[in-house]
Amino acid sequence: MSDAFDTEKLLDSMDKLRHSQAVDIPKYDFKSYKSNLFPARRVWFGDVQQILYSTSNTHLCF
Repeated sequence: MSDAFDTEKLLDSMDKLRHSQAVDIPKYDFKSYKSNLFPARRVWFGDVQQILYSTSNTHLCF
């Protein structure tokens, strides 16, 4: 079984959003354990209401 949570991609996406860039969020298929079977969802910076991100220890707060 593959790891469904890609921490590196999450942190990269959070950093891009923090810099007002759009990100592509993959849709994970739990039956096949893959995230590349479906088109990714584009999320724009303006769609995000609030992100608290600490760069000192890479923890995310909601």
